[in-house]
Amino acid sequence: MKPFLLSLFACFFLGNVYSQGTKIRFQYDDAGNQTIRTLCINCEYNKTADNASMEKQSFEKDEIDDGFKEDIISFYPNPVQEELILKWELIDEKKVSKIDITNLNGQNLKTLKDLARINTTIISFQEFPTGVYFVMITYTNGEYKSIKIVKK
Repeated sequence: MKPFLLSLFACFFLGNVYSQGTKIRFQYDDAGNQTIRTLCINCEYNKTADNASMEKQSFEKDEIDDGFKEDIISFYPNPVQEELILKWELIDEKKVSKIDITNLNGQNLKTLKDLARINTTIISFQEFPTGVYFVMITYTNGEYKSIKIVKK
């Protein structure tokens, strides 16, 4: 009878502790990289409060920038298995003229052209072997940006 009561007490105690709100909280930098992981035992987690603080931080950052704007290029998933989705929002009337996919040796594997009128494209990685690749985005004014992509 004693072992039964002891196990019943342990189950009740552990269940009560975990129901009180044991959470793992993550914080991320502007690039989306995880910077902090904390274990919070018996705490309240308010997702809307966290979202509000994130919005406030980004709003304050925009005010500090004093109008300095930058091109926004988003891509996912990374690592990629089949297709990479690439989106961009450019400033100063820039346009994307071409996108090159190269391997680590610098060998050009694929080129996409005629992209000046769009802001989203899907790039197939199915024919490429597992490895690391670079996506080079070239603008009509000659500037370019490079993104490192991992293929699983």
